Amino acid sequence: MEDWQQKIGKLCIGNSRLMFAASLACTGPILSFVSGLGLADFRFRGRRKTGKTTAAMVAGSIWGCHRDSTRNEKGFAESWNTTVNELERTAQAHSDAILIVDETNL
Repeated sequence: MEDWQQKIGKLCIGNSRLMFAASLACTGPILSFVSGLGLADFRFRGRRKTGKTTAAMVAGSIWGCHRDSTRNEKGFAESWNTTVNELERTAQAHSDAILIVDETNL
């Protein structure tokens, strides 16, 4: 926890986008306590090099990284470059957690 606070959490101070992304990562487990709301969908969009992937990586850092060393560069993020069936399976695997789907490298 201290390591996360120093290396990532510190970067969120004063940065509303990174704070929002980190906050989103914490919402999955508590959504069941909110009546009438089963899921939430937020999308970061904008020009290249504006911090969308960075915000996704900050959000994902709350949950950890992929165990597969070829995928841990994106942290906890998944890719849109997949089949519909695989994306559905990925969404199920992220139940009650955040699902970050990033388009980098498409």
